[in-house]
Amino acid sequence: MEKVKIELVDYMVISNADIVYKKTFGEQQDFTNAIINIDGKLYRYRGECLVIKGTKVFILKDKNWHGMEYSLPGGGAEEEKSLKEQVAEEVKEEAAMIVSNLESTGVQYIAHILKEMQPDWLKNQGIDYEGFFTEIFIADYQNDLNIEVTNTQDIDHTMREKGRFFEIIDVWGLLREPHKIAIEKMRGRKIIKKSFNEAYGGF
Repeated sequence: MEKVKIELVDYMVISNADIVYKKTFGEQQDFTNAIINIDGKLYRYRGECLVIKGTKVFILKDKNWHGMEYSLPGGGAEEEKSLKEQVAEEVKEEAAMIVSNLESTGVQYIAHILKEMQPDWLKNQGIDYEGFFTEIFIADYQNDLNIEVTNTQDIDHTMREKGRFFEIIDVWGLLREPHKIAIEKMRGRKIIKKSFNEAYGGF
């Protein structure tokens, strides 16, 4: 049985949906969840970033809790920040890097996640989530941060420690459809061809 189902959505759906913010009191830290209501179903509203370095993309190539084969730096929206500001902060905290030219790709997707696959931190919020509503951003790698600058800001260090830049062509078959669309839309197919040339010496 498929653990997660990915559904591309119209970018304008966000303007027609209700977003509310709920304070959650966790064991390790308190945080605010942005909850988006679409047709009576609740989703955690979040953003994530495709960080591009030449012909490479930064990903954590590891199966995560909801069965996807990789993850990108990102996180839930917060009331006091724009989603773009929050994504930039998540990239700093999770990947320990600074990016430039950060912008929305205009690509959004819903990840429907089986209730039994949702982690305890999500279940324990008392919200009947259907999954995640994610907006994809893209940015250019600028430089790394000193690990000591950010190592107390983010509890999960897995992205920073195990995330890597991969040639886009090498992970193209791994990428989910929304991420492929976002890369092609914002960088064009030429970056995929260039990635192939740099990785394998040409066609």
